Amino acid sequence: MSQDFKPTYYPQEYRNFYSAFDNYNVKLIEVAKPVLNFEPARILDLACGIGLSSLALRANFANAHILGIDIAPDMIELAKTSVQDANIEFRCSETMLRDIPKGTIDMVFVKSAYHHFENQITLSHLKEVLSKNGVIAIAERTSRSARSYPLPDIARRYWADYFALPREESRFVADDSIKLSVCSYGEYVDIAVEDYVMALKNRQIFGTWALKQEVIEQWLVEQSVKKLEAFTVFEEFWMYLYKQVI
Repeated sequence: MSQDFKPTYYPQEYRNFYSAFDNYNVKLIEVAKPVLNFEPARILDLACGIGLSSLALRANFANAHILGIDIAPDMIELAKTSVQDANIEFRCSETMLRDIPKGTIDMVFVKSAYHHFENQITLSHLKEVLSKNGVIAIAERTSRSARSYPLPDIARRYWADYFALPREESRFVADDSIKLSVCSYGEYVDIAVEDYVMALKNRQIFGTWALKQEVIEQWLVEQSVKKLEAFTVFEEFWMYLYKQVI
């Protein structure tokens, strides 16, 4: 299974599945708040998808202006129609950072997406848009979390290996002008069987994008005999927090 395989997202199925993590997302961002030591006025939610992460940011920072940017027009369209908040703005942009003035963002937040564009948008690029006391918060799934997802073996192993520690990428190494803090948060989450099955069939879960349909169908047949009421996963993310050294 290639890491270069490009996923296709179906916004409504994606929303039905990932809405199960709404409460978790709010708690994950709470982890970052002690490091901030200030209330961000402008937040950039990079690769915001359908806006679920933007809503979690709103729950933590009630007065902030939140700008969500994603390259997928159908995801942004669903975000615009489903998120009713005058102080949350959504944009579709292939370049994502091009129209962001330097030094204007108090917090850049990227959840479960930085691995898709780490070579195109580096920490140096993100640092350019930060205000004087700004923070970059990058949330990446743990290998333990990936292993907890009920999936065909080949997909679960691929997903767990992809997020295994230590990461080879140098992107999380802080330079002299930026300070790194690392923490994590995890909890068990139940996902309705119908939503889980639909997400799997439509390959909305990382690691399933390149699976053959017959592999998915056979796995679902094997699970059906268990008569589950819900699929339980352990949702856990590393939170990499970068603050400028003043």
